[in-house]
Amino acid sequence: IFFILNSVSYSVLKVQGVEYRTIKFKGKNIQTYSFGEGENVVLALPPFPHSGVIYLNLTKFNLHRNLRFISFDIPGWIGNSENLFEEKDFDIIDVVGICNEILEEYKVEEFSLLGFSFGTSIETLFASLTKAKLKKLVFVSPLITSQYGDDDKNVKLLARLYPLRP
Repeated sequence: IFFILNSVSYSVLKVQGVEYRTIKFKGKNIQTYSFGEGENVVLALPPFPHSGVIYLNLTKFNLHRNLRFISFDIPGWIGNSENLFEEKDFDIIDVVGICNEILEEYKVEEFSLLGFSFGTSIETLFASLTKAKLKKLVFVSPLITSQYGDDDKNVKLLARLYPLRP
């Protein structure tokens, strides 16, 4: 499917139950994916360096059909988004801005977040900014290393959202 996506110009394309939608962020094309027909939206944040298509495996387990997943390719990682960070360092704030733009594009009012590995770092920051619209948080293999102390602001934020255990 990536060969098709790279050779065809489109803004929305639906293939085998997956909607491929290109949105603009700071003048760059960002590739998004939506699958599942449910009214409960889950914004799924991919692990480094994977594409958002990694979450297509979840469709096998969406047994109740009540979930709709939206994911995307983070610029500069594997996938079809244009690299926003070619001339500057990676900035997680820009990725949070992309998350917000995606929810606006898909007209999502309430949502849950699913982060995997580095995606949990994005999830934590985005959750702190969108509490009023947020339903649930799911952390898969959260990224916390020993270099962070208990007084680190990111660890404190994560601890409030997801209780840490020794």
